[in-house]
Amino acid sequence: MIAISACLLGFKCRYDGKSKKNLALIKLLESEKILPICPEEHGGLTTPRAPSNLVEGNGFDVLDGKAKVINSFGDDNTEAFIKGAYAALNMIREHNITCCFLKDKSPSCGVGEKYLTGVTAALLIREGYIVEEVRNVDELTLVDHEVKFFVCEAFPIFSKRYLLPTIHLIEFFFFHRH
Repeated sequence: MIAISACLLGFKCRYDGKSKKNLALIKLLESEKILPICPEEHGGLTTPRAPSNLVEGNGFDVLDGKAKVINSFGDDNTEAFIKGAYAALNMIREHNITCCFLKDKSPSCGVGEKYLTGVTAALLIREGYIVEEVRNVDELTLVDHEVKFFVCEAFPIFSKRYLLPTIHLIEFFFFHRH
């Protein structure tokens, strides 16, 4: 079973009430069992909602109480983001999920050096997921730059369906349990 940010599956759960449906990702995983997750909604935030940003740090700092998540009206959503991150983690554990695709550039799901790591992404990393960036594979675009791959032993999903030299993954991250 694979957990995927619900907005990537077409659920209209983003802050603006829209989705970021990723047809390539959906097609790639069409034979897999999927658990949609939206940490922001799991934390009790409504859709649509004011956009939120990490302030004074990243998701790790939020978990440590050193940073906050503030929406565009100045409301503090830190508690909801932490609650949602733990709800997502508990769902992932409950279903023995071995990989997750999470939406990049998100204060909850985002991960990476260029953009701040979100609260849920930080929690998953802290819970034993190791980040390795996979680059330099060409030709077939499977996933756009807005998707990150959180995984433990999910690499066989790709290797059994595609020849890796034909896959083009932009800023694609491979995670596994240690």
